[in-house]
Parts: sequence; structure tokens; C-alpha cells
Amino acid sequence: AAPAMLFALLPAAAALALLVLQPESSMAYMRVSFQLMKYIASIGTVIGIIGLVIYVMKHGFHLHSAAILFIMLGIWILTASAYNGFDAYSLKGEYTSNYYTYMNESMFSYFYYIFLFLCCSCVSSEKMRMAVIRTIVTVTAILSVISILGFYIQDMGVFEIISQTKSVYNNSNHFAYVLTVAILLSAVLFVKEEGGKRKIGNAVCFMLNMLMLILNDTLGAFL
Repeated sequence: AAPAMLFALLPAAAALALLVLQPESSMAYMRVSFQLMKYIASIGTVIGIIGLVIYVMKHGFHLHSAAILFIMLGIWILTASAYNGFDAYSLKGEYTSNYYTYMNESMFSYFYYIFLFLCCSCVSSEKMRMAVIRTIVTVTAILSVISILGFYIQDMGVFEIISQTKSVYNNSNHFAYVLTVAILLSAVLFVKEEGGKRKIGNAVCFMLNMLMLILNDTLGAFL
């Protein structure tokens, strides 16, 4: 579960880095986020590989249908990239003279998503799975609070850089997609978990993230 937990904590780490460094340009802003993502992804990969080896040694090698489909997707991505040529777009996610260069979504990004799914599918502990889910919901709700305040407070000081529609994602659409996932997770937790305090907490997270999604004004996330 360590790679998933690192992935869940990545927005919080990015927020802290941006608050401390206070990059002045959009390029510097993106550089901070991407460097963090590379370091955390690398650490998560090493931990994940060790975890998968230990899991196979203990339980043997077996794959369920969803994992097989993801592996097939990875093979298809590799085949398509090889056929089209391993250019800067496939290796680094760079569009030539295009606004979307900042996304850096290369073939390796999707391989990491597949790897992350494989790691998470091996987590048998209900406690660990719930810890990851709660972390995603809580971190997103905290970022939503800062962003919501940015709409109503003219001077947010050091928090200005992660307020309003983009938060730590440098793109309002990306933040909206994360909000949508967090909203669905908090709704499931509200129904699933027992105890008044946890239900109240999940309801609060749901309302904060939903309010932020409305203020974000991204129709694609609702679709």
C-alpha cells in the first residue's frame, strides 16, 4: 500500500513545497510539481517492486481479470509507441509547439498507473485500503478549504498560490477530476463506515469538495 499512500499524499507534498518556495512564474510552478512527482513516483516504484516480490514469494503469482486487462493495455501502449516511433511525445509527453507540453504524460506515466493498480490489488488489509482512501478524501478536502477561501478573501498571503480553481494541479480541469473522485469516495465512506464522528467527517468532506467542484466550474468533471 506504500506506493498508493505516497500517491495519495503527493498533493499535500506539492502544496507544502509551493508554499515554502513560492515560485514566481508558471514555469517555476510546474517545475516544482513535476520534480516532486518524479521523486515520489521513483520512490513508490522501488517500494512497490519490493512489495510485489515479497507478495509473490508468499502467495505465489496469480492475476485477476482486471489486472490482465491493465497489462494488455500496457502492451498495447508499448506496441503503438514502437510503431509510431519513440519520439519526445511518447517518451516525455511533450507536444511540439503546443500548450499541453506542461502535462508531461508520456507512456511511462500510464505504465506507472498500471503498476500502481497492480500494487494496490495485492493489498489484502482492509485497514490499509481504508487508510489510503481516507487520505485521498482528507487531503482533497483541505485543499478545497484553501481554494474556497481564495474566492472570498482578497489577499490570501502565502496561500494565494494554491487558492481558487487550480490548487496544486496547475489546471482547473485536473483539480476538478480529483475533486470528483474524492466526492465519490466520501459518499461511499459515509454509507459504509459506522460511527457518528466518521459519518460527520465524511459528510463535511463531501460538502467541501462538492462546493469546490461547483466553484471550479468544469463541466467535464461532472460528465
